[in-house]
Amino acid sequence: MPIVTVQQGPRSVELKRELVRQITDAFVDAYRIPAETVQVWIQEVPTDSWGAAGTLTADKSPRAGRPSRGRAGPRGGGPDCTGGEGRSQGSTPGSRR
Repeated sequence: MPIVTVQQGPRSVELKRELVRQITDAFVDAYRIPAETVQVWIQEVPTDSWGAAGTLTADKSPRAGRPSRGRAGPRGGGPDCTGGEGRSQGSTPGSRR
């Protein structure tokens, strides 16, 4: 049973529902497994609990450095739109970080 962990800043329930649906669909398509076997764990980090480039994210303007809608930023970095949003780590039971 695949477990995908997504670390990101706060998002709406609607966006998280869509993310879970799309990640599940990707595993179903790639691994040919039932959707019921896919787990997606979303870990939201408040903006006052992480930073990037020496600045607390809560101190940055809300839209600063965010990519245009529909395209994720480069991989790596913190759990925001500019780096780690949606950065998922597939794992198997027992190999959780």
